[in-house]
Amino acid sequence: MALALALVVSTSSTVAIPAAAATQDAREYAVKAAFLYGVMKFVEWPAAGLPSGIAPLTVAVLGTDAGAKVKATLEGQVIGGRPIRVRVYTHPKDLEACHVLLIAEEAANGAHVALASVRGRPVLTVTEALTAGAVLNLDVQDTRIAFDADLDAARGQGLRLASNLLRLARKVRGSAY
Repeated sequence: MALALALVVSTSSTVAIPAAAATQDAREYAVKAAFLYGVMKFVEWPAAGLPSGIAPLTVAVLGTDAGAKVKATLEGQVIGGRPIRVRVYTHPKDLEACHVLLIAEEAANGAHVALASVRGRPVLTVTEALTAGAVLNLDVQDTRIAFDADLDAARGQGLRLASNLLRLARKVRGSAY
């Protein structure tokens, strides 16, 4: 679990965590956003699932409180020459096309609807509550982020998770690629 946080530090040193993030909740989401940034570097999307050229990678956050905090950390960061654009949603039925979908704990009751809306599309799905069908499930324990990975869900979304990432997972479900 400590290794998971090390992934963030070693791969996302350019992500600035806002100084104004004074509350524990804000700090927690800044760390989750930095973790998400690091994880995105270890996901392989199919060529057809990425925009051409240097078009933005879109991160959708379901949950307004979490979304604002994630947006403050991730918006405008760059991965592979592509800027990150963060969109915040209140209701799962409003979700638009994205490359990453983070379902915040505050929106857990809409998780199944949100996951169904992107099923079969190349979207990295991440939840904060153990939700069947998500590629990654995050769990904050004390000051550490642990995560579980579901290879069957990743395959169903057309994604490949790097072995470097899987070694850091607390639990890996599903069969290897």
